[in-house]
Amino acid sequence: MGVSCFAERCVVSECSVVVIDPTIPPEIAAITGCAVVTGAGTALNVMADSVGDGAVVIGARGVGLSAVMGLRLIGAHPIVAIDTVDAKLDKALELGATHTVNARTHDLAEELAEADGVVGRRHRRTAHPGAGDRERGHRGERRSP
Repeated sequence: MGVSCFAERCVVSECSVVVIDPTIPPEIAAITGCAVVTGAGTALNVMADSVGDGAVVIGARGVGLSAVMGLRLIGAHPIVAIDTVDAKLDKALELGATHTVNARTHDLAEELAEADGVVGRRHRRTAHPGAGDRERGHRGERRSP
């Protein structure tokens, strides 16, 4: 996949092109084409078999809020959103988070320990399935020692 984020022109495969309705404002199209696909896509693809499992989303902006919505769709519970801006955390609650933590004003470890079902799970997932390949197995699951 070639990415030409800041290019005025680029050559791409036809399968990589999506026609956008010209009446959609560019700032909405950009969020949909990036944040929603990344955040919700991660939840729906990496966490799809995690109904009832807890999840923590770090950052309640475009990608994080989209991940919250995707996690809500698959039935993850609890869903904890972490950010440093209260307005973003309020939006996360509107979109499906069951708990929020302002990491600037609260002790993150304490708050996560109180969010039943998030800490202490045997399997952990990562939003970046390739991260930590030496200690993680397929789809971010921790390997047994």
